[in-house]
Amino acid sequence: MRFAHLLLASALLLGAVACPREAAAAVEPKISIAVAPFTATYLPDYTGPAMTGAVTDALVRAGKFNVVARANLDKVLAEQRLNNSDLVDPTSAQNVGRLLGAKYVVAGSLISLRWQPGFFSKDVYETKIQIQLVDTETGSIKISETFTGTESRLGMAREFGSTNITQAEATKCFEKNLAAISQQFVDRVNQLSPLEGFIASIDGQRVAINLGEAAGAKVGQEYLVLVEGNAI
Repeated sequence: MRFAHLLLASALLLGAVACPREAAAAVEPKISIAVAPFTATYLPDYTGPAMTGAVTDALVRAGKFNVVARANLDKVLAEQRLNNSDLVDPTSAQNVGRLLGAKYVVAGSLISLRWQPGFFSKDVYETKIQIQLVDTETGSIKISETFTGTESRLGMAREFGSTNITQAEATKCFEKNLAAISQQFVDRVNQLSPLEGFIASIDGQRVAINLGEAAGAKVGQEYLVLVEGNAI
């Protein structure tokens, strides 16, 4: 029997049913990726770890990546006598990634935070983070982009007698923006290595595919279905 080839896209294929974990056993191993500590030199200490954690969590939730443990990364950095900032250099990131067995190394830094009070409109809290993805096999930079997250709503809490946002409110907005930016980055990484599989069966409006949770398939994903033609 001939299966049709399918490719993961960005929305929902109605009626698609993922097969159990066992069906995904033949799928290629998950991509190994290491996340270097993000930098934020001019802001409170929590911002760097918060960015690193948000991106790490988003990659783990995606289900298709093997994320290298932070302890392993720290160990290699110490052995190579490198600082976190050194990983912005593609050559250093490439060497560290190879030692970790990671295909990609992620590094990034906070570009800006912008608070814009709205007097007769919504308040705006904007976060911009520059993120790089280095291919450790080639040393090339696959992604180098500035991602933006924006929290916009009425009545953000102000400091007493001031138009400035409170620290608690700023932290809340920052964390929401981090979640949005992290997902944008993961979506961008997915474009480099889309999830691929085969249609195993079709029953009316229900379609079964040979991808399960172990391969990174999740509820709500959309797939492009490609029917292969004759070989030329």
